[in-house]
Amino acid sequence: MINSFYRGDTQVYTLTIKDKDGNAVNLSGSSVWFTMKENPTLPDDEATLQVVVIDHTDPTNGITKIVVPATETSKLKGGHTYYYDFQLVDFAKNVKTLLAGKVEVLQDVTQRVE
Repeated sequence: MINSFYRGDTQVYTLTIKDKDGNAVNLSGSSVWFTMKENPTLPDDEATLQVVVIDHTDPTNGITKIVVPATETSKLKGGHTYYYDFQLVDFAKNVKTLLAGKVEVLQDVTQRVE
């Protein structure tokens, strides 16, 4: 589960991906997707926000970092709840949902940072 966050803030999620036995999943050749939608049934091309990571922090130990820049979170609606998920797509194109849920985006006050 991810915590609520302020619209316009950079979000960084570091994931350590393990198999059912607790062993690190080798992420070499894999991608990790982070998707946010207002309605989970919308197609991905209508996602509110989507980040794909193919260069992992430590692929052999299953560690990856998803960075959602402020320029992307500033496009979200403050005071709104979105559906999200993190998915792993391995080298063989197998898809595994790692985490999913709802997250509230809080309204920011300062919108000018320069």
